[in-house]
Amino acid sequence: MSKQTEFCHVCNYPLKLKKNESLPPVCPVCGANLANRAEETLVSTIECEHLKGAVGAGQGILFATNKRLFFIKGQKTADVAADDESYGAAANVAIAGIMSIGAGKISFNVPLEDIDRIEDVKKLLRKGVTLHTKSGGSYNIFMPREFGKPQDLKDFLAPYVYG
Repeated sequence: MSKQTEFCHVCNYPLKLKKNESLPPVCPVCGANLANRAEETLVSTIECEHLKGAVGAGQGILFATNKRLFFIKGQKTADVAADDESYGAAANVAIAGIMSIGAGKISFNVPLEDIDRIEDVKKLLRKGVTLHTKSGGSYNIFMPREFGKPQDLKDFLAPYVYG
């Protein structure tokens, strides 16, 4: 029996389907609606860390779509697809990330309309930002030195926070 592979249009997770099997209604990793791909599109991605509490940092990828920001925990990725220009830079990071983390879990998922503000934060020797939501949630996000500078993270989040 032959298998075909489709990919999620947001996180690029490979969906292995048996012959004549249809796509599931939503992506098992990011929850994107697979039936209506025009509903949500990937805008950008950035590798960073999400810190829960005093410890428990998880490296992964912060995804920005036209509807939400979400973080999928995983491992630091190699530049697996960095030279492939057919998808664009943002998609290549997503492709490399999903290849590395497999069926990762979403650590947080914030609709764009729920984003309130970001503020600088320093924990131990790390510098980053706290993303605050209108519903009262807050998420500490850090940029490890090997990924870039804290300002890169602020620049990534600015369009979603300040419109």
